[in-house]
Amino acid sequence: MTIEFSADYVEEECWDAEAEPSPTLQLEQGLLEALGGAGNGVEFRSLNLSLLNVTVWPLNLYELPSSGLKGFWGSQVSAFKMTVKSALYMEGAYSQDPETKFWETSFRDHILPAFNPSKITNLHLENDLTGISPEFPDISFPSLRELTFVGFSVSRMPNISHDRSTLEVFLDRHASTLSKLALINCSFIVEDGERNGGWAGLWKTLGSTMLSLTEVSYGTEDEDDRYIYCDVGFGYMSYDDVDAEWYEEDNAALDALQLQLHERRYVLRINV
Repeated sequence: MTIEFSADYVEEECWDAEAEPSPTLQLEQGLLEALGGAGNGVEFRSLNLSLLNVTVWPLNLYELPSSGLKGFWGSQVSAFKMTVKSALYMEGAYSQDPETKFWETSFRDHILPAFNPSKITNLHLENDLTGISPEFPDISFPSLRELTFVGFSVSRMPNISHDRSTLEVFLDRHASTLSKLALINCSFIVEDGERNGGWAGLWKTLGSTMLSLTEVSYGTEDEDDRYIYCDVGFGYMSYDDVDAEWYEEDNAALDALQLQLHERRYVLRINV
């Protein structure tokens, strides 16, 4: 089932919490509320659900009662895809922006927990603003086989007690099942001029820890966005001081990972 909302953001300024929702947003909310109760008493063996061009503001649009969400997709959805749209037409993002808050609050606290974790096999999340990293609670999907991130950022946060990104922590939980990973138009955050391993470090980690992984897809529309940083006066933007050695190390590590995955696929084929 695919539900595609309007691709145009038509609300008032996103920071104006008093603004009345537009007819477009009211329709979106009505459909989501209807979905919340649609599954009660209905049994599906599995359901592929895609919500496209979801509005990220106001946040309470997604903070429907948990029972309502679970009534529709909690026990039924096996593959979930969501793309979002925002009111921000600039390169940067700040921690207080509505889209950032959506991924850190509504998505984490209301959407993810609504699923039946044992059912999910495919998860596709798509963001449209630079500098945002998805926040995952301590949740695992024991049957997850395919994961796609589009437009997100990776940060290893060296000033925190661990040196792994939230993405790596999430991947670790699914090392025994995840076979396909796609990172499209994703960026790595540079902090204080340090990439903290960067993409090369991530590719090496995947090769050594994700032993069920057989396929990795990676690509960016603009190579300048491979690394980004936070400009205090503007938000997240392309990092222009990339050392040429970074790209060489990144490409070499990705090539080595792809060779390793090719060998895994070959072994799997001959053992069938």
